[in-house]
Amino acid sequence: MCFDFLKANRKSHIYCLQNVHWTAGDLVQIEREWGSDCFISCGSSNSRGVAILFSNNFDYEVEKIVKDNEGNYIVLSLKTYDCKLTLISLYGPNNDNPSFYQKLQDLVSDFDNTHCIIVGDWNLSLNQNLDTSNYLHENNPRSKKVVLEFLNNEKLIDVWRVLHPTENLLLGGNLIPLNRAA
Repeated sequence: MCFDFLKANRKSHIYCLQNVHWTAGDLVQIEREWGSDCFISCGSSNSRGVAILFSNNFDYEVEKIVKDNEGNYIVLSLKTYDCKLTLISLYGPNNDNPSFYQKLQDLVSDFDNTHCIIVGDWNLSLNQNLDTSNYLHENNPRSKKVVLEFLNNEKLIDVWRVLHPTENLLLGGNLIPLNRAA
């Protein structure tokens, strides 16, 4: 459904998708329907999965691609105009798995590009007070520690949080605060 919406309403040059639930058997059809470059990492079953889709009218060159076998991430090293960029579509594990995030940091360091953009779902909360509601304990604390070190080491920022430093906006199903529920 999301893919059909994107096909009908293309307004951007790059789309990073998470939790697409595509399998290897879907890839040919996805690429044919999209009509432009698609880079996809999918697991062995109809679960997880990430993708980076490009529009036809965007000038870029992919220099390197790294993806995992579980559909958790795809990392592209891009050259566009005079800029070298690491672009990651991420769907983090839903358990406390700091080695996953350490591996991601190692990949970013190895790519050694001027800029890095990570898009997706880290599956953890960087700010317990603003990003969660009604949790008794902090989820994935070891992963959170590695991610915060990663962001600091690579000088990355959470753009949404910079633009909305105090907003309590919880995304997804039952995480919407009661005072915002319709």
